[in-house]
Amino acid sequence: MSNDRTVVLYDSGRMLFATRLWWALTYFGHADVRLLDGGFERWASEGRATSADEPCPLKLYSTFTPFVHLPSLRADASEVSAARARA
Repeated sequence: MSNDRTVVLYDSGRMLFATRLWWALTYFGHADVRLLDGGFERWASEGRATSADEPCPLKLYSTFTPFVHLPSLRADASEVSAARARA
């Protein structure tokens, strides 16, 4: 994976881990991160091809260089408290 490659995320649950990874990659500057609609379960239920034969591409092409690209995606405790006080 590198900063300029499209990354498609999925998990085998309710997308809890995939969405967290989406947030982290987006926060740290990855330009094109997507979530697979319906996750792996939907992909497989539609009869789409799957294979465990190929190695994970993240292990082969891991050249992502993180940097804080969108600091507005993160709030600290004082910002959360202030927002709650205004609500």
